[in-house]
Amino acid sequence: MGDQVASFVPPEMKRGNMGSIPRFTFTPSTERPGRWEVTKAEFLTEYSDMTPPFRVVCAACAASDAALGAAKRAEYAAVDRQVTEAVLSRGAGEQGLTHATR
Repeated sequence: MGDQVASFVPPEMKRGNMGSIPRFTFTPSTERPGRWEVTKAEFLTEYSDMTPPFRVVCAACAASDAALGAAKRAEYAAVDRQVTEAVLSRGAGEQGLTHATR
C-alpha cells in the first residue's frame, strides 16, 4: 500500500489507487495437533480516495454507505467491481476465496 498512500496520481490513473486486502481465519487443526489451518480466506477491496480529505476506504463498505452521496457510492461500487474482477480472475473463488464487505 506504500504507493497508494504516498503517490498522488491524476484521476485518469486511479487504477493505481485500487487494491485488495487479504484476510485469513486460522483455526487449530483437528487432524494435526499443534498445527493451524486456514478455514476462511477473504479479501476486502480498498481505494485511496484522493479527494479531500485523503483517505483509504473499504470500497465495498463505502459503496453501501447511505451517509455518502449517490455519485460517491457509485464511484466506490465501480472500484469494488473492478478490483473484485481482478482478484477472482485466476480462479481463486473456486478455491474458496470470498469477497468480504465488512
